[in-house]
Amino acid sequence: MEGASFVTDGDYGCARATEIMNSNSSNDFCWSTRLNYGENTGIYMGIASKYETLYTFGLIVDKDETAIIYEPKYGKIYKGGRTIQKGIMEAQNGDEVHFRFRPKLKQFSISFVSLIVYKL
Repeated sequence: MEGASFVTDGDYGCARATEIMNSNSSNDFCWSTRLNYGENTGIYMGIASKYETLYTFGLIVDKDETAIIYEPKYGKIYKGGRTIQKGIMEAQNGDEVHFRFRPKLKQFSISFVSLIVYKL
């Protein structure tokens, strides 16, 4: 997200676009992240319609039933607090996750670039 701001609070953080994304926007929005789990495997990422200053998964989905959240470690996608898809690709440390919001089509997509390391 060019021009976005990233805020952290201890173990939690969020990025907020400088422009509000909605179905009336004239352009697509794309953003990416490279996974770096470190010791914490509880990473959630996605899009929410309500900006919260507290970033935990439970607080976001409890207050925003339209939030779409991806849990890369276990390959699950949530809408609000409900699991809507599971068993998709489980992303690994170093993988890239790409998000795209297409307002004209009212479409949100997630794609992956997997880091593959071969030891010789």
